[in-house]
Amino acid sequence: MPDLPDLGSVTPDHFEPVKGQAFQARPATAGAQFPLVLAGIRRRSGPPGFREPFSLEFLGPRPPVYGQGVYRLSHPQLGNLDVFLVPVGASDAGVAYEVSFG
Repeated sequence: MPDLPDLGSVTPDHFEPVKGQAFQARPATAGAQFPLVLAGIRRRSGPPGFREPFSLEFLGPRPPVYGQGVYRLSHPQLGNLDVFLVPVGASDAGVAYEVSFG
Protein backbone atom coordinates (compact mmCIF):
# COMPACT_ATOMS: atom_id res chain seq x y z
CA MET A 1 0.00 0.00 0.00
CA PRO A 2 1.56 3.35 -0.97
CA ASP A 3 1.89 6.15 1.52
CA LEU A 4 0.47 9.59 0.94
CA PRO A 5 2.96 12.42 0.42
CA ASP A 6 4.56 13.89 3.51
CA LEU A 7 2.35 16.02 5.75
CA GLY A 8 3.73 19.25 4.30
CA SER A 9 2.47 18.52 0.80
CA VAL A 10 -0.92 16.88 1.44
CA THR A 11 -3.86 18.94 0.13
CA PRO A 12 -7.66 18.64 0.37
CA ASP A 13 -7.63 17.35 -3.21
CA HIS A 14 -5.92 14.15 -2.04
CA PHE A 15 -9.00 13.37 0.09
CA GLU A 16 -11.94 14.60 -2.05
CA PRO A 17 -12.22 11.33 -4.05
CA VAL A 18 -12.55 9.25 -0.86
CA LYS A 19 -14.97 11.44 1.09
CA GLY A 20 -17.60 9.19 2.69
CA GLN A 21 -15.29 6.17 2.68
CA ALA A 22 -13.85 4.20 5.58
CA PHE A 23 -10.32 4.51 6.90
CA GLN A 24 -8.65 2.41 9.57
CA ALA A 25 -6.95 4.25 12.44
CA ARG A 26 -4.31 2.76 14.71
CA PRO A 27 -2.68 4.52 17.67
CA ALA A 28 1.05 5.17 17.11
CA THR A 29 1.87 3.75 20.53
CA ALA A 30 0.15 0.37 19.89
CA GLY A 31 -3.38 -0.84 20.20
CA ALA A 32 -6.20 -2.14 18.09
CA GLN A 33 -7.26 -0.40 14.91
CA PHE A 34 -10.73 1.11 14.60
CA PRO A 35 -12.80 2.41 11.68
CA LEU A 36 -13.30 6.08 10.83
CA VAL A 37 -15.43 7.45 8.00
CA LEU A 38 -14.24 10.63 6.28
CA ALA A 39 -17.38 12.69 6.84
CA GLY A 40 -16.18 16.09 5.65
CA ILE A 41 -13.38 18.27 4.38
CA ARG A 42 -13.32 21.84 5.60
CA ARG A 43 -11.25 24.24 3.49
CA ARG A 44 -10.03 27.52 4.96
CA SER A 45 -8.37 30.54 3.44
CA GLY A 46 -4.72 31.14 4.14
CA PRO A 47 -1.93 33.49 3.13
CA PRO A 48 -0.90 33.56 -0.54
CA GLY A 49 2.02 31.35 -1.44
CA PHE A 50 1.28 28.71 1.19
CA ARG A 51 -0.68 25.49 1.16
CA GLU A 52 -4.41 25.92 1.65
CA PRO A 53 -5.25 25.16 5.31
CA PHE A 54 -7.89 22.46 5.76
CA SER A 55 -9.36 19.98 8.21
CA LEU A 56 -10.59 16.44 7.77
CA GLU A 57 -13.68 15.52 9.75
CA PHE A 58 -14.11 11.86 10.65
CA LEU A 59 -16.89 9.92 12.35
CA GLY A 60 -15.99 6.91 14.47
CA PRO A 61 -17.83 4.35 16.58
CA ARG A 62 -19.19 5.10 20.01
CA PRO A 63 -18.01 3.87 22.46
CA PRO A 64 -15.13 4.17 23.08
CA VAL A 65 -13.84 7.69 22.63
CA TYR A 66 -10.18 7.58 21.61
CA GLY A 67 -7.99 10.31 23.07
CA GLN A 68 -6.10 12.87 21.04
CA GLY A 69 -2.74 11.78 19.75
CA VAL A 70 -0.82 10.46 16.76
CA TYR A 71 -2.63 7.80 14.76
CA ARG A 72 -1.81 6.04 11.51
CA LEU A 73 -4.70 6.40 9.07
CA SER A 74 -4.87 3.73 6.37
CA HIS A 75 -7.01 3.69 3.25
CA PRO A 76 -6.89 1.12 0.40
CA GLN A 77 -6.44 3.80 -2.28
CA LEU A 78 -4.47 6.47 -0.40
CA GLY A 79 -2.17 4.33 1.70
CA ASN A 80 -0.92 5.44 5.12
CA LEU A 81 -0.56 8.80 6.79
CA ASP A 82 0.45 9.54 10.38
CA VAL A 83 -1.66 12.40 11.76
CA PHE A 84 -2.62 14.09 15.03
CA LEU A 85 -6.26 13.10 15.60
CA VAL A 86 -8.46 15.01 18.06
CA PRO A 87 -11.92 14.02 19.33
CA VAL A 88 -14.21 17.05 18.93
CA GLY A 89 -17.67 15.81 19.90
CA ALA A 90 -20.07 12.93 20.21
CA SER A 91 -23.64 12.24 19.18
CA ASP A 92 -25.91 9.25 18.69
CA ALA A 93 -24.22 8.81 15.29
CA GLY A 94 -20.77 8.33 16.86
CA VAL A 95 -17.67 10.25 17.87
CA ALA A 96 -16.43 13.12 15.69
CA TYR A 97 -12.67 13.49 15.19
CA GLU A 98 -10.67 16.15 13.38
CA VAL A 99 -7.27 16.34 11.72
CA SER A 100 -6.04 19.84 10.86
CA PHE A 101 -3.48 20.80 8.24
CA GLY A 102 -2.17 24.35 8.51
